Amino acid sequence: MKKTILILILSCASLFSEPIQESYALESQKQYVKALEVVEGACSTNPHDYLAHLRAGWLAYLSGQMAKSLSYYQKAVVIAPDAIEPRLAQFQPLSVLQNYKQIQVVGKSILRIDRKNYTARKNMAYALYMTGNYKVALQFYIGLVKEYPADMELLIGLAWTYLRMGDKKNAYPTFLAANRIYPGEPRIVEGLQACK
Repeated sequence: MKKTILILILSCASLFSEPIQESYALESQKQYVKALEVVEGACSTNPHDYLAHLRAGWLAYLSGQMAKSLSYYQKAVVIAPDAIEPRLAQFQPLSVLQNYKQIQVVGKSILRIDRKNYTARKNMAYALYMTGNYKVALQFYIGLVKEYPADMELLIGLAWTYLRMGDKKNAYPTFLAANRIYPGEPRIVEGLQACK
């Protein structure tokens, strides 16, 4: 454990290294591919540099290289197995790829570390919904809405899950609750019409 923390601290020192600084400057100019190339050099020089791999994952994502992004995030997980942030970061490229099964795998790995993690639970609920596992998605959405009752995205997800399960009785008031937050939002309007 002490060794892992020391590696993380030392690798975070790379935040002040030239390649990392240069990558931030390039990113601010929307030169994502160049920024990635700079950070990839840092990853090659120090294969145990957590921050460089995390940064490379982000820059690969920004440059549209989803497989490469996931690879760098996974390397960051290997470097820091207890870290949640590289696991959370995988949700973005996985969502672009519509890889809902892998989103569930990543979500479960996060929930083993932090069972109440909002982002993991929200992504799990959506991935389960998208794969037609409405019963389990419903459990996630209900738990989340209890904790975040004004979260419009969660309310919409819960309402649509009810609707997909044929439960218009619960879907309708849930769509109405979401409509109070964002009146006229197209997914809400469509859901309300489907409940009639």
